[in-house]
This record gives sequence, structure tokens and C-alpha cells, in this order.
Amino acid sequence: MAAGDLAARITLPARADAEVTSLAASIGSLASSLERSRAAERDFLLSVSHDLRTPLTAIRGYGEALSDGAVTDNAHAGAVITSEARRLERLVGDLLDLARLGAGTFSLDIGEVRLDDVVVGIADALQPAAATADVELVAPMPTNVTVAGDADRLAQVVANLVENALSFAVANVTLELIPSDGVTAGFRISDDGPGIPADEQSAIFSRHYRSDAARGRRLGTGLGLAIVAELVAAMYGTIAINSPVTGRTGGTEVVVRLPAASDAES
Repeated sequence: MAAGDLAARITLPARADAEVTSLAASIGSLASSLERSRAAERDFLLSVSHDLRTPLTAIRGYGEALSDGAVTDNAHAGAVITSEARRLERLVGDLLDLARLGAGTFSLDIGEVRLDDVVVGIADALQPAAATADVELVAPMPTNVTVAGDADRLAQVVANLVENALSFAVANVTLELIPSDGVTAGFRISDDGPGIPADEQSAIFSRHYRSDAARGRRLGTGLGLAIVAELVAAMYGTIAINSPVTGRTGGTEVVVRLPAASDAES
């Protein structure tokens, strides 16, 4: 096992001491856990490699076509290259965020934040993406809900969650604000998609988790939910999933709560 063979297991004689048997079982359990972790990491790296290769292929293809003079619409070629370069930039940014969060070097500027300003602002910014996906994005009415958090990172959390909801929604995504109860305040994002299988819900925010991309549209990098969970935890908040949504046959509801900075709402 120390040499890297995580499939190795300890074989004991039939009359082994109970304490030795217990120790062997614990080591075997550790090896199984490490084996699963290594497999998840391998799948994660394969997935990220695919995400890197796809835009690079497009950029290289259009770049070579431009060099050969085979492109008749230079503006279109430039737009594709720019779009794919931005996709690469975002993927690299997400990977760096995960690395910094894991290393504990991620900085947050905690202060009073009008959560409604953040949520409504992100909803407005993502209306074009919703229109492209033919999904109605319903934003909440501005209401004074104030939390303690980092405004920029909160915007990142909301944007990632909305993009994820848009990628699986059939017709609508709804954002709602959760007023302060004196301790916490937050927001809720729900969609009318197929929902998340029960056996996947415990892993949905894992760094190595990858959902079946065939079930939805690809809008983000696939790393957004892992970043969301760690950012919310770093701001002393909680995140929970309800799927299927109560009273429906499908759909997913994500609820984020953060420490309330004020219980004043209007």
C-alpha cells in the first residue's frame, strides 16, 4: 500500500487476535477509501482535460483556418476564438479558486452586503443566457435583506447556482430572497428540471463530482458547485438541496443561508 498498491489487503490467520483483526479491518477500510479517492481524482482530471481540450481544439482550428486564408467570415472566426478563450480563462480561474480554497489562502472581504442587490443584479446579468436557453428566469422584487459576507464572492455563488439551474431547467428558474430570522438570511433558487437522484445528492458539492452532462446544457465549467460550497462555508453559511422539490415530481431547490447582518427588511 505504501508503494501505491491500494488494492492490497491484509490476510490474517483464522485465529488472529481480536485487536489485530480490528486493526487489519481499519487499514483495509482506509485503503478502500484511498482507492475511491484516487479513482475520483482520476475521473476529475480526465474531465478537466476534456474541458481544456474542447476550446483549445476550436481555437486551433479557427486559428489555422485564418492562417491558411480559408475563413471567409473573419468576424465570426474572431468571435468563436474569443468565446472559447474566455471559456478557458474561466476554467483556469475556477481551478485556481479551488486550489486557493484548499490551501487556505483564499481571501474574503467580509462586510454588510445587501443580498437583494446581489441576487437581482446577477439575475439581470444572466437574462440573456436564460433567453438563449429558452428558460424564464424570475428574479425577486428588491427587498432589504442584509447579510455578513463578501459581496464579490456572494455574486460568484449566486451566478454559479443560477447557471447550474439554467443548465437543467425545462422552462423556468426562480430566485427568492429569504428574510432574516434574526440569525440568518439567504436566498433560494429553484428550477423545474428533472431533479437530482437521491444517491447523487450527498456528492453534488464534491470537488470530484461530475453529473451526467447529457441531462442538461453545458453552461459552466463543472467546478462551480464545489466552489460554491466552499465559499459559503468560508462565509460561515450553509447550503442545502431539496430535490425533487416538495409537491413536485421533479425539480431542484438550493437554499443558501448566511449570517444576518441586520434584521431590518422593508
